[in-house]
Amino acid sequence: MVIRRDFLQKIRPFVGLDVVKVATGIRRSGKSIFMQQVRDMIASEIDPQGKFVCVNLEEEENGHFLAKGVLHDHVLKEAKKNMPSKTYVFLDEVSEVEEWEKTVNSLRVKKNIDLYITGSNSKLLAGELSTYLTGRYVEIRVTPFSFREFREARPQEDVAAAFDAYLEFGGMPFLSHIGYLPEPSRGYLVDLYSSIMMKDIVRRHKIRDVDLLSRVIGYVMSETGHVFSAASILRYLKHEHRSASFDTVMNYLRFGEETFLFSSAKREDLMGRRRRANTSFPRSWQFPASLQSRKIKNNDRNSIGRLYRGERGCAVGYQRC
Repeated sequence: MVIRRDFLQKIRPFVGLDVVKVATGIRRSGKSIFMQQVRDMIASEIDPQGKFVCVNLEEEENGHFLAKGVLHDHVLKEAKKNMPSKTYVFLDEVSEVEEWEKTVNSLRVKKNIDLYITGSNSKLLAGELSTYLTGRYVEIRVTPFSFREFREARPQEDVAAAFDAYLEFGGMPFLSHIGYLPEPSRGYLVDLYSSIMMKDIVRRHKIRDVDLLSRVIGYVMSETGHVFSAASILRYLKHEHRSASFDTVMNYLRFGEETFLFSSAKREDLMGRRRRANTSFPRSWQFPASLQSRKIKNNDRNSIGRLYRGERGCAVGYQRC
């Protein structure tokens, strides 16, 4: 198992404090394993006397916890048993619970509870939670393996061979369990991409024109390392004999950010480092880079450089006009 030292270092100063620790990130980026490592760190290094309550809300046997108030009552019951010791509560995919924001806020104010939650959608922080918990949460964004972590999973390879494999398959942690075999790895990545598109975007936002969404996201992936605009996407769609509004394109880009397929950062001028109000510069994480790497020819070093400007993925850019 690869120890996620960078993320453990980020979360450690907040252990035991009155803030909710929130692990976010793209599906299958290793959030659950990371939280398991946090539990191990607490038990072995910080509070050997502490008690743990762990609930994965994606597991079918925990389906009864999804109803309003059931999970809250269960955690309080277990925490009472553990008093006066601290109870460390880990809730995986907590946003599946009905009125989960109220559950999280109520548990946070209990003095003997230290709360950790995970989620695969940035709305975990963009909605009511930020209202309820202003200044009372810290977000740890868990990304797929960096190249250093990737090498830890494949210590027997030299650097050049490891980089070729990283370029081809990316850093999704599960791939280490199947030995990065080419066909199974590609199949896993394609299935994962479909799952993100259908579960996190199409179903969540009730999108009817899935083909249009796929074309927009596909365009973003094809423009690795280039700054582009919503207008250029509209021109591309017109060339493909598809029509869409400006707002629709911007919404689809926002949905991609919410699911961590890519994330935006403000561009800055070189002179005076002034931020440009209307421009975003997203950086997509390892997963889309993994899929796109198959399109790059072995001798296209410029494309390879554009694909890996970031440690954990490719860089793309878009602006509003």
